[in-house]
Amino acid sequence: MIFDWTTLIGPGVVAAVISATVTGAGIWISSRTARQTHTEKLRFDAMLARRKAHYDRALKDWERKAAFAENVLAECYQLREVIGNALNLARIYARLDDPTDDPEFDRARQTKEACHVLGKELAPHAEMVAALKAKKYRAQAYFGTIPAEALSSVAAVYGAITLSISLLEAGLGRERNEAVVGLGPLEDQPTMDALGKAISVVEETCRAAMDVDAISDGDGDNDPRASR
Repeated sequence: MIFDWTTLIGPGVVAAVISATVTGAGIWISSRTARQTHTEKLRFDAMLARRKAHYDRALKDWERKAAFAENVLAECYQLREVIGNALNLARIYARLDDPTDDPEFDRARQTKEACHVLGKELAPHAEMVAALKAKKYRAQAYFGTIPAEALSSVAAVYGAITLSISLLEAGLGRERNEAVVGLGPLEDQPTMDALGKAISVVEETCRAAMDVDAISDGDGDNDPRASR
C-alpha cells in the first residue's frame, strides 16, 4: 500500500508556502532595487562632486582674472587722466591757444618751459607706469597676446612723451616731438589718439574677464549651482 503524503497537505500549508515564496521574492526584488537605487545615487553624487570641483576651480580662476582685470583697467583709466591733464596744462602754459603780438614773446622758450611743466607733472607717476608695464606677461598668460601688447602700448605712450620732452628741451625734432607732447595743432593729437585705441582694447578684454558669465563648470554649463 502506497501512502499519499499529499493528503496531509491542507489549504493552510499551501497558503503558507505561497506566502513564503512571495515574501522571499519581494525581499529579493526590494534588495536588488535598493542596491540599484544606491548605486545610481552614488553615481549622481560623484557627478555632482566633479561638477562642483570644476566649478570651484573655475570660480577661483575667474576671481583671480577679474581682480587682475579690474586693477589693470583702473590703472589705465588713471594714466589716461594723468596724461590728458598734463598735456592740457602744458598746452595752456605754452599759450598755443592764446595768440600774442608781444614782440618779446619767445615761442621756442615758452615751449621748453611748457615741456618742463609737463615733465614735472608726469614724473610722480613713473612707478605706476612701470608697474603697469610689468603686468604685460601676466596679461598675456590670462588673455593672450593682443591685450598684452595693447597694455604695453598704454605704458609706452608715457615713455614716448618723456622722450619727446627731453628732445624738445635739447632743441631736437621740434615739429614731430611737439605733436607727441600735445603742443601741435589742436586737431592733431596723436598721443591721446594712440592711448585711446590701446585702452579700448584693454577695456574690452578686461570687461569680458570681469563678467560673471565667464565662469564655467567645465561641462559646458556656466553655473551648476542650479542643479544642487
